[in-house]
Amino acid sequence: MVQHRPVIATLLTLSVLLAPGAGAAEDRSFQILAVGELSGAMVPMRCAKEPGAATTYAHLAARLAASRDEAPTLTVLSGGLLGDDPFSRYLATRGAAATRRLDDLLAYAALDAAVPGTGEFSLPGGHSVPLLSQLSEGAVPYGALNIECPATDAPLCRALLQRGVRIHTVAGLRIAVLSLIGPGTVASADPRNMDHTAILDPAKTATEAAARLRAAGEADLIVALVNVDSEADAPTGAVAFARAAAGVDLVVAGLGRNLNGRAGLDLIRFDGGQRFLVGVAPGVDPLTRIRVHVTARENG
Repeated sequence: MVQHRPVIATLLTLSVLLAPGAGAAEDRSFQILAVGELSGAMVPMRCAKEPGAATTYAHLAARLAASRDEAPTLTVLSGGLLGDDPFSRYLATRGAAATRRLDDLLAYAALDAAVPGTGEFSLPGGHSVPLLSQLSEGAVPYGALNIECPATDAPLCRALLQRGVRIHTVAGLRIAVLSLIGPGTVASADPRNMDHTAILDPAKTATEAAARLRAAGEADLIVALVNVDSEADAPTGAVAFARAAAGVDLVVAGLGRNLNGRAGLDLIRFDGGQRFLVGVAPGVDPLTRIRVHVTARENG
């Protein structure tokens, strides 16, 4: 049974079996600051309709910094970085020096994990490979766990794969973030930008990774960060992914549109509230706050 309701910001309560070494069994709280997309944020975006909505990237970075003071925080990018923003795309296609300037700007967001979007894979002239390679080594912690690299040299593919799982300690919890690319994200990509990379089933990859992490006792909480970029209820969409991604506690999905067709967040509960999907779609405000309360119990 699935419960679905739209929300602007949300509080999730999860019951987590602590892995050995995680410390005393006590309740913990933290927040996830999810940026749905940065496209257009380097320059003024559409006229804000809500007070406080971020209209420039500088404003967004300042809000992220201020929000981190309120609670232990994990900051993620679940949508596209470039999109239709002409300034970012200009820097992304003007060589290494220009990309370093873009990297310097993006450092102010202090992202902990990110997944590439359609814009990153659709740059003309094969610019995506050097861009993603340089940014992933710098300010944007791009990762993609569900990719298969060819036997030949493919530095971007291997870099994204190596960063597909990131473990962060937040509020005393070991949080594993799985970065995954939805099939729709690369459907229109220039083959030169794919670095001979094959995209594997994201839900199967997430399930296998979650099982490995649990068995090794390396994570208390598993978050899947996925850029779907297709209809949320399609076979390759966010709902199907969240249903199939066994072992994942929370799915943060960058969507092409909201699940309910209206502005704001979407929250879906699975398995009686033991697993959650939060959809982050384009809107007036690119920043979403997800408050998580963890009810912990000792293992063994």
